[in-house]
Amino acid sequence: MAESGRPVGVFGNGVNKNEKIQIRILAMVLVGLLAASVFFMAGTYRSTLSHDEESLLDQMQSVGAFVADNVDTVSYRLAGDALAAGRTPSSAVLKAQRRLERQLARMERSSDVRTIRLTTRYNLSAYEERRFVDLCKAPGDADALISVPEILWTRYVAVEPTRVAATETDTRLRVFVPVMDGSRRVIGHVVVEQDFRPQIVRARADLLRYGAFYLVGLLLLMSIIFRRFVRLIAQHVVERRMTLEQKTHIAEHDALTGLYNRSFVMDQIGAELKAGRTGNGTFALMMLDLDGFERINELYGPRTGDELLKLVGRRIHNILSKSDIVGRASGDEFIILLRGVQNGQFATSVAERVLKVVGSHFLVQDQELEVTVSIGICFYPDDGSDVGTLMRSAAAALSQAKLKGKNCYQLYNGDASRRAVELVRLEKQLGQAQKNDELRLFYQPKFDMDRRLVGMEALLRWQTRDGLVPPVRFIPVAESSGQIVEIGKWVIDEAMRQLNVWNGKGWTDLRMAVNVSPVQFCDDSLVPSIRKALEANGIKPSDLEVEITESAMMQNMDRTVRDIRRISDLGVQIAIDDFGTGYSSLAKLAEIPINTLKIDKSFIDNVVTNEASSITTNSIIGLAKSLKKCVVAEGVENEEQLEYLRRNGCDVIQGFIFGKPLPADDFYDAYMKKGR
Repeated sequence: MAESGRPVGVFGNGVNKNEKIQIRILAMVLVGLLAASVFFMAGTYRSTLSHDEESLLDQMQSVGAFVADNVDTVSYRLAGDALAAGRTPSSAVLKAQRRLERQLARMERSSDVRTIRLTTRYNLSAYEERRFVDLCKAPGDADALISVPEILWTRYVAVEPTRVAATETDTRLRVFVPVMDGSRRVIGHVVVEQDFRPQIVRARADLLRYGAFYLVGLLLLMSIIFRRFVRLIAQHVVERRMTLEQKTHIAEHDALTGLYNRSFVMDQIGAELKAGRTGNGTFALMMLDLDGFERINELYGPRTGDELLKLVGRRIHNILSKSDIVGRASGDEFIILLRGVQNGQFATSVAERVLKVVGSHFLVQDQELEVTVSIGICFYPDDGSDVGTLMRSAAAALSQAKLKGKNCYQLYNGDASRRAVELVRLEKQLGQAQKNDELRLFYQPKFDMDRRLVGMEALLRWQTRDGLVPPVRFIPVAESSGQIVEIGKWVIDEAMRQLNVWNGKGWTDLRMAVNVSPVQFCDDSLVPSIRKALEANGIKPSDLEVEITESAMMQNMDRTVRDIRRISDLGVQIAIDDFGTGYSSLAKLAEIPINTLKIDKSFIDNVVTNEASSITTNSIIGLAKSLKKCVVAEGVENEEQLEYLRRNGCDVIQGFIFGKPLPADDFYDAYMKKGR
């Protein structure tokens, strides 16, 4: 880019048509000004010479008139007559001639050294005679105004002073003034001559001196004007180029991180594909995604998240070679194009460096943050021959890396990557489900042995435009992504709100059971969220029952005991779900403040026909009775199972024998509307 002060080179392809026209017009104006100045100086020169010539002729005429008026006409006539007659001068004539010569010499000394001479026809040159006669004639007048003294000449006389100007060939100025006697007859002429060359030389010197100063000044002024104008045009060109470069930069770069944007990287991949088809090599495509970035945004705010993205982008950019390209695709997702990659080893080594530099601590706004990254890698041409396919392959590999536990890289691997993509897609959709009001609660009734409604269990469902998503599909995804904590809070809030509605309709002795995921159970926000939901809806703590699976309880028994006690201290009931599958410690079980044991459906299914199931079911009922706990059988589907459980002392029945889980309104119509 040329500097604004040095426009050379800017006009190659930066000046538009209008600016070129403006430059041409300015050049023409300046050239015209220069030409006008030259013509003006030439005219001034001629005018000066003409004025000087006219002034000098006037002075010469005055001198001639003075001589003509003061000449000794008697002596002049004597000398003239003698000269005209061709006689030998007499003493009187010679005396008269000497007298005239002395008189003329005095006049010359008093007339600024002009040449003054008295003339007759005989001492006029042929040129002077011809010139004098021509000047004596009036234009358009056939006759000359002639008074001819017989003693002088017979043809020539001028009664008015006649002035002859200088010419290029003859630079002499002449004035012919008639000499008249007392009778006003012309007896001769006074010729006053002056060489005009000194004036011409002086005028030319002045012209050269002042003209040189003027032209130099004019050229300097024109140069300044033209340079300033050209510099202005150059500045416009530079500004236009800078604007164009800024627009290009904006179009190609991400506004937040300064890295290339997705569109530019796509174009570069397309260019590499063209080069690859001509046999110029292969390349690798890497897609990166920060692990847990949403959590950082939630905890520290979007400004901190933006600063973190800038630092991550800078670190990644610094470890790449100049031939490689890194861009921000969207959000916390980055794309790396590695050119000239011949094998997977080089790409994986780059991935390892990325994991290392991103895995280091970041200091953002006085907050020390830790972040990891998942990386998906694919190769051209093995994993795709077009931009779209390669991007999908990289995204699939990235999804597989996240499912592996994050903070790792994964090369693209067909079927496994496609399954990973599906799970990641499901995870992203689940993240929007709560915002889109797609989560629903269905309620399954619980009855005592007299078939009286004693409560219900709230079951989470996900209603999409394509239908219900089974819990077995989305619950593991919610747990692995950590979304289950927020979803669990919503479940508790919604269940308590609905129980409050039913309490208002007279059903004040029902107990609402809510399943709590092991992930949510270990979260410190569980107890505060339960307390808040109870207080907000005016629900008695004993009307809420929190269910946790036996297998989850056994993962960390000490912490489980602590957390269960915290919930129990609120007055909330505790139930162990799927009991009989987790091999609980009887000693610990006696210490935990639980209220209910729920027999797993797998035992109820075969309780009538399978001896082992019968023994296990009876053992659980007996254990519950000995510990003074309520026992609930879930998954009861027929009368035989119901009758067996009644005979063996089961307290509460839950299952399809009474109905499938229903939405709140349908549940009310089916089990509450008719009253008790």
